[in-house]
Order: sequence, then structure tokens, then C-alpha cells
Amino acid sequence: MNDLKLECSFSSWYPIFKKDSLEARILHIPDEVLKYLEHDTFVLPLEAAKSLPKDSEWVDGSPVTCEEEVFINIF
Repeated sequence: MNDLKLECSFSSWYPIFKKDSLEARILHIPDEVLKYLEHDTFVLPLEAAKSLPKDSEWVDGSPVTCEEEVFINIF
């Protein structure tokens, strides 16, 4: 993870702004669970993709398409 991404992560800024934020808890996710999630794909219902603004992009910059099923890899 690059330094900027780490600095912007929830676990970095939340303790500083806790009094001005909604209540939340930072949970440690075991490495086994992260590995599992990295190799799994999530399916978004077609309705969810259709409700996004036109010309939307995923985090990696790829366009959101409204195909029959939309698969999302979270990592």
C-alpha cells in the first residue's frame, strides 16, 4: 500500500476525528479472511448498476457496464 493510500485509510484518520464522526469500530481482519476475499467475486444485481450515474467508473478506472450480471472483484 502506498503512503498516501495508508494515510487516507479509515484506521489512520478516524482516531483523529473520532469526536466529529459517527461512532465506528476498527476491526482487525485475519489474513486468511483477506486472502479469501481477494480471490472471491461479488455479483451486483443489475438494478444496482443501472442506478449509478451515467459514465460511472469503478475504483480502478474501468467503466461500469449494465450487462446481465455485474461482477466486482473487491481487490
